[in-house]
Amino acid sequence: MAHTLDQAETLLKRAHAEGRLAHAFLVSGSRDSGKEELVCRISDMLNGRRGDDLASSESELLRVVRPVGKTRVIKVDDMRNMERELYAKVGSDDWKIGVIADADRLNPASENAFLKTLEEPPPNTIIFLLTAQPSRLLPTIHSRCVQLDLMETHDQRSLDREGLALVELVKDLFSEGLGNETRALTVYGRLATLFADLKEAYEEESKLAFAKDQEHYKETTESGAWLREREANLAATAASSYLTGRSKVINLLVAWFGDALRLKGGGDYLEMPELVEQSRLIADRESMSSLLRRMEALETMQSELETNASEALVMEVGCLRAFVA
Repeated sequence: MAHTLDQAETLLKRAHAEGRLAHAFLVSGSRDSGKEELVCRISDMLNGRRGDDLASSESELLRVVRPVGKTRVIKVDDMRNMERELYAKVGSDDWKIGVIADADRLNPASENAFLKTLEEPPPNTIIFLLTAQPSRLLPTIHSRCVQLDLMETHDQRSLDREGLALVELVKDLFSEGLGNETRALTVYGRLATLFADLKEAYEEESKLAFAKDQEHYKETTESGAWLREREANLAATAASSYLTGRSKVINLLVAWFGDALRLKGGGDYLEMPELVEQSRLIADRESMSSLLRRMEALETMQSELETNASEALVMEVGCLRAFVA
């Protein structure tokens, strides 16, 4: 479940007040979701020291590691330096905060070098890994962190390609309500086409990135093995990005039904303000139990897509459950 910046801050403050603040957080969200602002706010809560942004907040108590160089990777040495700083002695009431910005730029060596500290950091230490692409991190990183997904606030928000595609789909298919089995199968067909387009786009980006690397390193001694590994890594990243994009589309559909549920209950906050007309329409026509059933059907489809089941079959069944009146 995605949270606004203010909601995430409230959750962490409550956890701290109750003595159950976790020692490591994987904070995901787009560039405008407020990931770094959240760290500044928690730093202010823990140590009472806060700058205007993450860079100006750096001190002996708050250390930030970012990607460097043309390759934009986070190096092993940078992670080891952060570890040394986190273990350095400070005041007994102070908290040490380690921040890894753009954590998806950690390479496997950097990730593995940091695992022990991530799992068992020094006392009064909290570590934040910030990323827009959490799927690029090793499962061993995910398992050691509390995961916190941030959504953009409406005044900052700009839809990415998945969001734009979802808005177009809903406006095309649901401007007159939900419909019947035929409409549900139409939704399935449109989603299947959308997902195929997403997969093709990510694969094309991977190929273009590899072509640039190939041109840049073609004269480098012993570059063949590195390029083969690079090609495999880019292909894996494309596959991972597709799965993330597919998941995002389904989550946005759930959010749209959630908006209708909130409107039906008298609320005014919308996760998908671009679809307010369609949200009001189904809020007027659907019961709360029906909206909850549809949301549950989409969430089930999301879970089943993460298994080895046939993507096409899971989507067809899921759309029939979610969109038949």
